Amino acid sequence: MKPTNRDIVERYISAYNRRDTDAMLELFAEDALFESVSNTGGIARTENREQLRELALQTVDWFAERRQSVTGWVDGGDEVAVEISFWCRLADYM
Repeated sequence: MKPTNRDIVERYISAYNRRDTDAMLELFAEDALFESVSNTGGIARTENREQLRELALQTVDWFAERRQSVTGWVDGGDEVAVEISFWCRLADYM
């Protein structure tokens, strides 16, 4: 059975919370559009899996701990938008 958008997003969130970049990226098509909109940081946008890989690898070490949890869904069939609550503890840089 083909996974639903909800299945894919839940797998992504789980991989993100485990800091498993490879598991996150295997869920995306080569030409996937990814947008992360933050209340404080603006929009991070990638237009393919390689750009997303670069963004994920660039930011993974910023956090000692991080956790996302889904608070809302808009599922439009081929597209999905997810509202996420984010908690983190920044990495110590000395």
